[in-house]
Amino acid sequence: MLPPESIRFFQVDPLWVDCLLDGAFSIGRVMNSDSKIDQKLGEIQPKCLDCLTGFLLRSDLVSGWPDLHIEHTPENCSLVRKDYLSSHILFCLFSGKIESITIQHKPEGLFFGVEDDGNNNYRKQQRNAEGYNNGNYVNISWQDANNRVINFQSLSNSLNANNSAEFAMQMIEGVGKRTFEN
Repeated sequence: MLPPESIRFFQVDPLWVDCLLDGAFSIGRVMNSDSKIDQKLGEIQPKCLDCLTGFLLRSDLVSGWPDLHIEHTPENCSLVRKDYLSSHILFCLFSGKIESITIQHKPEGLFFGVEDDGNNNYRKQQRNAEGYNNGNYVNISWQDANNRVINFQSLSNSLNANNSAEFAMQMIEGVGKRTFEN
């Protein structure tokens, strides 16, 4: 029901929870007074069961990066529970109806990055002076292709980087993030 590399959103059904509690309490019901006690317990039961939502995520991300940062909208929802059901399955429960979640690595560091075009050809997307991608790609030239050593002088020239600061601005990548809509 939860295929590999998938996410499923859910909402807690309050009627199902009521039936579950009724079944659990019915085992010990012997007299009429027991039924009255059950009614009092029902009165103190949380009233907001219909506004509990959450998601299950089955992915290699869960085991590879256990400190995933999760943001959600709307922000007035709060995280009630976050559990790892297995090494690859993450369970999160929120009070309130979540509309979307954004999952990303913890934003702790930066790194130089290039991308694979899908055919083992590596490239880098150029940025304009403000740091935004301009849509042009530069192919990576290798100094030693067998050991995957990049020819940085050639790459710097292709990116039109005149100094180390401009080269860093072209090469630095932040953490990736992905948003899922409920």
